[in-house]
Amino acid sequence: LAQRAQAEGDARTPGPRFEARDEFDGSQPVRELTKDDALAMIDRLPADADLGPVGRGGLRDVQAWKGKDPDVDLAIASKFPHLMSQAELVALAAAEKERHRAAAEYAEAQRLMQQADREDRLADEARSAAEHEPDPDERARAAAEAAQRDAHRNRAREDGRATYD
Repeated sequence: LAQRAQAEGDARTPGPRFEARDEFDGSQPVRELTKDDALAMIDRLPADADLGPVGRGGLRDVQAWKGKDPDVDLAIASKFPHLMSQAELVALAAAEKERHRAAAEYAEAQRLMQQADREDRLADEARSAAEHEPDPDERARAAAEAAQRDAHRNRAREDGRATYD
């Protein structure tokens, strides 16, 4: 029952599946692993493992996982660089660099959008103060502050959209 529940949970988990084979037979897939299971298996394998006749599972499974997921590829390259060709290592480094660049752009866009939201809130407060302020000078100052905050908000939103798009 617990295995069935685990299998159903694994089936609902999105992402690539990774086959693991029996270490001694090695001909038929024994089970499908999730990405986290595959990463844990890579972590458990000794770094000096080789593809000798005894190792039908393990490292052979890891070789079959190449190209299915960037995180798994990165784990394979860092622990078993001899399993990757030079072209695969170069492509992996370029993909990882692009992932970091995209993540940095996304973080910057989020920061700009949060800044725009903060300016929006402050502009609303200034507009409200301008409407309810009895002193005409203070009302004019609050209205000018609201207009200035609106301009900051609009600029931050435009910068965020440009960065994110």
